[in-house]
Amino acid sequence: MKLDYLPPADQIIEMIGRIYRFGMTTTSGGNLSVLDDDGDIWITPAGVDKGALRREDIVRVRADGSHAGLHKPS
Repeated sequence: MKLDYLPPADQIIEMIGRIYRFGMTTTSGGNLSVLDDDGDIWITPAGVDKGALRREDIVRVRADGSHAGLHKPS
């Protein structure tokens, strides 16, 4: 699968799912982020089970430090 064709949140969901399934992280351990073409960082949330992440759980952090999402960024 070519991940660079997916939106940033979907890239993170795909990769964290693989990492979790292979036992390379725990439910609360590890963080992933993606820098998009606009300079925004998409990152896994703090304090959320990495094995059960959904697309809407991924947090967008803008260059000015503001963030959008359901959770606090990690």
